Amino acid sequence: MSTATLKPQTHSDGEIHSSSNQNNSNKDKGPTFDTEEERMKYILSVWKQFKIKFMKDSKQGLGAAIYHIDNNAVLTCSEELSITEKDFIDILAKTENPELAYEKGITIQEKHFKVVIADGRYGIYSTRASEDCSICKTDTLIILWIHPKCDKNVKSNEELMKLGDCFRSWGF
Repeated sequence: MSTATLKPQTHSDGEIHSSSNQNNSNKDKGPTFDTEEERMKYILSVWKQFKIKFMKDSKQGLGAAIYHIDNNAVLTCSEELSITEKDFIDILAKTENPELAYEKGITIQEKHFKVVIADGRYGIYSTRASEDCSICKTDTLIILWIHPKCDKNVKSNEELMKLGDCFRSWGF
């Protein structure tokens, strides 16, 4: 298992590579796409709007990223956030195993977060002295947001989960 840092990759052919080429044309709601590249561009445009609305200034977010589950690819990642492949695989496993998440917590950039909520399907909410971490899993994505500890921390987590629900309803 590699400890290399996961960062966005630029491909020479301009395509976003994924082992999952399914589109969401069989879904009742949401957009449909002709290519995987169009799908990924759409995800990034929605993410940009989310960041504008909820991460208006640097105090709102201490790091955020979206990863593609099938190939561990980074779709977008803030400069402040650097996650190793080992930590990503660990996070993915803990989104599916709440007992493990509660027992071991989450580690990102050598910072340990105590898991407060883990449902075993879609999300983890964890905390440490000065910051909180919200993780949302969809069918194809892991969305991660480290935000300052404040009165709005539950609200930040709820907003990220709503974004995940939206992506999930669109087949992402």
